[in-house]
Amino acid sequence: PDLKSDPAEWTERASVKRRKWLEQFKEQGLSEPKAIMLSAGRWSAEKRIHLLLDAVPKDCALVICGDGTSDYATKISQAGPESGRNNVLPLRKMLNAQELRLAYSAADLFLSASNFETLGNTVIEAFCSGTPVAVQPAQGHLEFVKDGTNSWFVDYSDTDEARASLTRIVASGLSPDSFKSVLPEFTALGKSFRDADFANEFDKVVIQPALAVGRRQSLTIGGVGVVLEFIKRVICLSVCIVLWFVLRAATRIVFVTSDDPKFAVLGQLGGAVDDPQGGVVFTWPCMRLLFGFGDGASGNDYPAHPPSPSDRSDYDSHYRVAVQQEMRKWFKPKHELALMTVTSVCLVTG
Repeated sequence: PDLKSDPAEWTERASVKRRKWLEQFKEQGLSEPKAIMLSAGRWSAEKRIHLLLDAVPKDCALVICGDGTSDYATKISQAGPESGRNNVLPLRKMLNAQELRLAYSAADLFLSASNFETLGNTVIEAFCSGTPVAVQPAQGHLEFVKDGTNSWFVDYSDTDEARASLTRIVASGLSPDSFKSVLPEFTALGKSFRDADFANEFDKVVIQPALAVGRRQSLTIGGVGVVLEFIKRVICLSVCIVLWFVLRAATRIVFVTSDDPKFAVLGQLGGAVDDPQGGVVFTWPCMRLLFGFGDGASGNDYPAHPPSPSDRSDYDSHYRVAVQQEMRKWFKPKHELALMTVTSVCLVTG
């Protein structure tokens, strides 16, 4: 509901929020920035928030809203004055819907350097709030953004070029009146998002056409089509069940008999670089029974390494807990290995 309301309804509250930000920037040594830019979302390395820090022009300000559990989030929280950047204001807190809408409305421009978004919900949220975006031209950002038409593409991989692009964007004007000439399709697109009835649109575009195809298949050739369709689905289901057992057995056999590659448990999540301290799973035949899992320790219990508060990561707060819960189950990996071995022998001998 908050994102569907007209931007004009948020003007007064957004002005209050903006004045508060300006006061905080003034305390940091930055007075009257030409524009306030916003980054909002989870503080994780794949979001590439660090690329925004030095891409923002010195006479502009960057507000970073969000939070995370990894060391990367801690670094982002320290990216302001303590890192020598008086134009960066990290606000470490996950915002609710109203707070998020207010932040969008108080900012002049929304930034995202992420290059892996599947859709980019923040882009749609910014459009609904009447705030244009300057985002990395990759993945989900390509779905709705048209460079120079409803918003802008900026390649944050090149810091100098990104800073120059943002400077040009600010100089072109970021007021609602300037959007009519600078971004001719921006206002209309934002309104279309606010007015859209997603459930009915999805039903009309996806559900109903699929049901229509199903009805045609069921009613063809009198009643014969129903029988043929039923037989086809039974055959498909049977093939899927057989393949599931065959492929599961095959992958487990390959797993315990292969020495290349070796399988490792990744460490801290939120990055694209393997953690060399991750636990290695031995893949020589039956070595898992002898050496165990995780960090190479014997037995089936995943070794616990309680991190210090400063070393907290997504891995410690999410994945390690899940592994420990899994290992407490009675059905251990050695049982699965034995079962797969017996199944394989039965399949081979007939």
